[in-house]
Amino acid sequence: MNHRIGLLLYLFGVFLAVVGQLLLKTSASLPSKSFLTEYLNRYVISGYAFMLMSSLLTVLAYRTIALSVAPLFSASSYLFIGFFGVLLFHEPLSLKKGLGYGLIVLGICIAAR
Repeated sequence: MNHRIGLLLYLFGVFLAVVGQLLLKTSASLPSKSFLTEYLNRYVISGYAFMLMSSLLTVLAYRTIALSVAPLFSASSYLFIGFFGVLLFHEPLSLKKGLGYGLIVLGICIAAR
C-alpha cells in the first residue's frame, strides 16, 4: 500500500469516527422507554460499528504512514464535527468557533509541510 492511500484511509477512518459520534449524539437526544432501549437501539449499535470500522482503517493506515503524521489528520475531526453540528443539529457557529476552525486548518497546513 502506498503512502497516499494510507493517508486517505486514515482520513476516511477519522470521518467514520465522526459519523459514529453523530449517531451517538442522535441517540442521546431521543427519548427512551427503558434502559435497554436507551443503549441498545439502532443509532448506538450503528455508532459503535462505525467506530470499529474507524479503528480497523486506522490500523491499516498505520502500515504506511508515520505515527507523527497521524495527529495532523486527527485534528480534521474537529472540522467535521463542527460542520455537521451546524448542518444537522443547527448548533450556532460563533465567531470564536469560526476562528478556532481557521486556526486548526492553518495548523494542519503548516505542520503538514
